[in-house]
Amino acid sequence: MNDFAGQDFSKRFESLGDLAEGKFEEWSDCNFMRYGLDRPPLAIWKLAPRIRHTPDYLTSNYLVECQGFGRKQIVHMKLDKWESLQWWDRNTMTVQLFLYDAHKDRQIMFPIKKLKPLIQKSEIRAFPDGNRYYAMEAEEVWATLGS
Repeated sequence: MNDFAGQDFSKRFESLGDLAEGKFEEWSDCNFMRYGLDRPPLAIWKLAPRIRHTPDYLTSNYLVECQGFGRKQIVHMKLDKWESLQWWDRNTMTVQLFLYDAHKDRQIMFPIKKLKPLIQKSEIRAFPDGNRYYAMEAEEVWATLGS
């Protein structure tokens, strides 16, 4: 199996988010519809962050953002994505974050605002393209937010 993180971005872009979103669709016990952008034929980087980071799904009661991670066991939350998701949560509907751990085949969903204490104490790192993110250890996320 190829290491997702080791692939160049154009290759990763072909399946970006698919695993986590597919797992959410299998796992969810409520009605939902696709809401956010799904690799549109646009220059995404030109879009305003709030549009670029529109949550993935709409339900009758909340929005859902799906995010996956794997072998390295690090949840990568981009700084601009975090700010955008908080805006959606404050100004539209509650945003739930659905995390899928492909390495351990486990998932968790919780209100995005519950992530704030972990964000505040996490290290800020950067992807090779310079995009900065909060790096959170998966075990700490599960220990803090798991049921």
